[in-house]
Amino acid sequence: MSTSSFRPDADCSIKIVILGDVGVGKSALIQRFIHNTFDAGSSLPTIALDTLVRTDMFGRQNRRLVRAVFWDTAGQERFRSLSRQFYSGAHAFVIVYDASEARSPALDQIKSWLRELATQCPDSASPIIIVGNKADLLTSSISESPSALNVATASAVDHCGLESTHVTMCSSPVSACTGVGVHALFTSLLDTCVDRFASFDTQSPPPPHSQPLSLAPMSSPRPFFGCASPCASAAPTSTSSKLK
Repeated sequence: MSTSSFRPDADCSIKIVILGDVGVGKSALIQRFIHNTFDAGSSLPTIALDTLVRTDMFGRQNRRLVRAVFWDTAGQERFRSLSRQFYSGAHAFVIVYDASEARSPALDQIKSWLRELATQCPDSASPIIIVGNKADLLTSSISESPSALNVATASAVDHCGLESTHVTMCSSPVSACTGVGVHALFTSLLDTCVDRFASFDTQSPPPPHSQPLSLAPMSSPRPFFGCASPCASAAPTSTSSKLK
């Protein structure tokens, strides 16, 4: 387990489970948020599970010292059955896909993980955030109108039987490499989780019929499934790599 600024006197603990295929950059996104670093030479996939922690002040209406625990699951199919045992008690799920892929492969990644959550967590009220990584690798030949992917994903959510108000898709991809959007994404998610769970014990999973989470807009909001979640930009750095 990796930790950052760990303090035992945190007011509460928030569990965020990160899902996505191999190579989409799940670990790199967490490292960028926790340590503000990016290792262009790191290409080893996560084996089964890794957990990383950031203890900091979060919450808009209820500022609290939060121990944010990120559960970085393996993307390989052979570890899928093992990773499922880590879903329990999650306050939020983040599905990461490769935004540098063409729309069809990206949609396939999203559909696969939506089906996974619909099957394994059918009664969960925890929010599901969908975000594309590798924005720094986008080119005009791959980038398409985000609305096309949004519409297709909305259809997939409905087909899976998930509650659409529990699903939010970021209207802009982020980049673990440059840092664009990463801090804004996770800070907004943790702020909202803290405010949502302030009325009960955040050491426990959210109650089955709790109100759905809606990420507060950060800039130029675009509605998706009744939620607004554009990812604001962070100051870019200079490295670029496909494996992030």
